[in-house]
Amino acid sequence: MIGKLRKAVPERSGVRLLYHKLSAMAAAIFFRFPANNLTIVGVTGTAGKSTTTELIHYILQNGGAKCGSLSSIQFHVGDKVIENETLRTTLRPWYMQKYLRQMVKEKCTHCVIEVSSHAIDQNRIWGIPIDIAVLTNTSDNEHLDYHKTHSDYIKTKAIIFKNLYKGYRKANVQKQMVLNADDPQFDLFYEFSANKKWTFSRHKQADVRSDEISLTGKNISFTLKVPNHTLKIDVPMVGSHNLENILTAIAVSMSVNIPIEKTAENLKNFPGAPGRLEPIESGQAFSVIVDHTYKPSALAPVLETLKK
Repeated sequence: MIGKLRKAVPERSGVRLLYHKLSAMAAAIFFRFPANNLTIVGVTGTAGKSTTTELIHYILQNGGAKCGSLSSIQFHVGDKVIENETLRTTLRPWYMQKYLRQMVKEKCTHCVIEVSSHAIDQNRIWGIPIDIAVLTNTSDNEHLDYHKTHSDYIKTKAIIFKNLYKGYRKANVQKQMVLNADDPQFDLFYEFSANKKWTFSRHKQADVRSDEISLTGKNISFTLKVPNHTLKIDVPMVGSHNLENILTAIAVSMSVNIPIEKTAENLKNFPGAPGRLEPIESGQAFSVIVDHTYKPSALAPVLETLKK
């Protein structure tokens, strides 16, 4: 019955949006606002959100923070890894709040959440104050079935950055943002307020920058340039698009004061993101790669990588 009602009412109607917000409010209240006890990293953007979320979780978890995560791939709750069988980029509020409460119970200090434009628009993240807002990139032709126009899509993405500085403040936690200096929407997002703004780039001057890039069929190597440090980075990943994801994650690690040398060392052992350019080895005489990608903006770099 509820399913039929959902289909009958347009996704962005006032009734549906009110339902989502009330559901988010009820869930946050029921689980006693667990996100208020965690440093929340919110990752949004058109492409690379899942891989970036997995990278950030791995770096933080191995860099000294007890970190949970909620991505379209899987959930890390304490020492448990739970497959995301819903396939949703951002969970419904009751599931999100339940897992956040479990993270608090498991003594987690940080949580990385993959945040979709749908979830922002529908207020599904109400009651989850973001402390570090991360933008991977933006594209001109994504989710127009829902947002109708590119400007509306960008405006929706910008909400978590616009609300960042004036959001709920946690003790000794600064409001920070991590932005892609190569993205065409960079100037728009950079205008929003934060205690600290971190930038990353493959081509321009930024807080986190790559140089002398080497891409092979097995790893990504480059010279990393950050304030007061220049060092070599080697990551067992493939694809030029993953370089952008790595730079994003490094910027986040710096925002939470993980020593850059430790991050560089940990990245050497990153196991990869399941279902994201994931090689399958079963003794076969040919290569098998699994990738979940279906969006044009994300599919193009994957196909380009495989072609090479």
